[in-house]
Amino acid sequence: MRKQHNYKAKFPAEVISAALKDFKSKCPKPPVTITLEVKEGPTTWQFASEEEFLAEYRKDACIQASMHIGFDGPSFQLFFFQAISIVSISFDSRPPIEDIHAIFANWLDRNSPVPQEKESKEGLVVFLGHGRSSQWRDLKDHLQDKHGIEVEAYEIGSRAGHTIRDVLESMLDRSDLAFLILTAEDELSSGKVLARQNVVHEVGLFQGKLGFSRAIVVLEEGCEEFSNIAGVQQIRFSQGRIRETFGEVLAVIHRES
Repeated sequence: MRKQHNYKAKFPAEVISAALKDFKSKCPKPPVTITLEVKEGPTTWQFASEEEFLAEYRKDACIQASMHIGFDGPSFQLFFFQAISIVSISFDSRPPIEDIHAIFANWLDRNSPVPQEKESKEGLVVFLGHGRSSQWRDLKDHLQDKHGIEVEAYEIGSRAGHTIRDVLESMLDRSDLAFLILTAEDELSSGKVLARQNVVHEVGLFQGKLGFSRAIVVLEEGCEEFSNIAGVQQIRFSQGRIRETFGEVLAVIHRES
């Protein structure tokens, strides 16, 4: 049994440590898998101990972090990227899973600001996530120019003076729908070609925020699927021909608006 939850927060190291302590107390044997990584700018650090990992995680320079502690069955996974923490706990029964998630939820209850009522919006806002390929602009232009749909993306609007985290939070809050465009860009030695990692992370963030029916993967032919999207609704297109998706994208927008 597994539960994954997306929290809109960067949890303090002390909260993660408390959750880990509770998790380990429920697992009598030593872990069989440990992965601890922190990304600071273009540099990724790997650690052998949780203490080293948490010390680096505390720093403001940490823009991404991942932790995986696996036992023979149970597992504890935390992934932080910009404004969102994804926590996934696996056990063979529900109570220990809920106990550990409660540690994170209780901290949020004590520290989250009172939510402000959103201003009413006249029309739908559609977020387009993308990598380096310029194909996304064809979809943006079609939605904006042909159908008058407001499109949100990193390149649209002034971002001066704002952190990446602030920008992402704003886009998560403003967007009613998201299309995450996975284009074949990063080739591995095995010959597989992957999408840019920033778009892969955005898939999880927007699906956690909007739900699977309103955060749709748009997958280019030749781009390797990753495990989280296997079986999830997708719109596919031939290599370099994103125009093939225009009809399906509009159908989703009409369905969800």
